[in-house]
Amino acid sequence: MLWKNIERILAEKNFSVYRLALNAGLDPAMLYRLRDGKVKDLHFET
Repeated sequence: MLWKNIERILAEKNFSVYRLALNAGLDPAMLYRLRDGKVKDLHFET
């Protein structure tokens, strides 16, 4: 459900997952793994 909202917002803003990742300073592969359900436990270090 969360990913559906993200996809909707990306479409509204004409963004790709890749562009979102770059703008957020994230590895695009990480977002694709999240989208595909390959990542179950996500955490970030600050």
